[in-house]
Amino acid sequence: MKQHQAIIEGSAEPMPGFRLLVLDCPALAEAARPGQFVMARVGEGYDPYLRVPLPIHRFREGGISLLFRPAQPGYAWLGARRTGEMLDLLGPQGQGFALPAGSANVALISQGTALAPLTGILDRVPGPVQLVLGVATEAQAYPRELLPQTVEYAPYAGVSAGDAFWGAVTEACRWAQSVYAAGPTPFYRRLLQVWNAIRLRPPPEALQAWVQTEIACGMGVCDACLVLTRRGPRRACTDGPAFNLVDLVLE
Repeated sequence: MKQHQAIIEGSAEPMPGFRLLVLDCPALAEAARPGQFVMARVGEGYDPYLRVPLPIHRFREGGISLLFRPAQPGYAWLGARRTGEMLDLLGPQGQGFALPAGSANVALISQGTALAPLTGILDRVPGPVQLVLGVATEAQAYPRELLPQTVEYAPYAGVSAGDAFWGAVTEACRWAQSVYAAGPTPFYRRLLQVWNAIRLRPPPEALQAWVQTEIACGMGVCDACLVLTRRGPRRACTDGPAFNLVDLVLE
């Protein structure tokens, strides 16, 4: 973990209520991998005293991008930053996703508005990728134009699309050698049921998930982010936030 001064090269609102910041920070981009996060300072003084965590959203040559909701507590200051301003970041932090070696089939599956930690995988894997996304409204769907043309993208919006979404999830799990997921706990429970029904003794790392929890210090000191696993409690900020889904105790 190192301190970085990242310059904002671009800012946009890709979906209503979301802010996308494109940052110039070569050293951070080189050191980080998908599934890791940064701790951002979100004020000029000492209020708030603690930094806020943000998953690394995308990678590019010489930089990264961050996707977040400014309406979340502590993120409004960050959302008001403009091109040319500088952000004070600590990172990369946490354990990211284990990526497949070579050109393997990869599936990204997300439900709700939790997609941000997964999309960096698109910039780090050479093989074919499917993205299956389930959201409440069409406005929440990730814009197709922000994805590589080679990605097979299947967005599903609304409660009525639930069966179609889970049908696509099932097929993606059959097709892919590596599956990466992000969403709420009920989504993880059902995804694990689908996985166990169609896969026979796959390696644990074949199904990985981003755990969304409260991260306060980001350094494994405060224990605010403990996650219950079959191997005992683990800290999301140092042992995760990327975990093998089969290892998680989903309460």
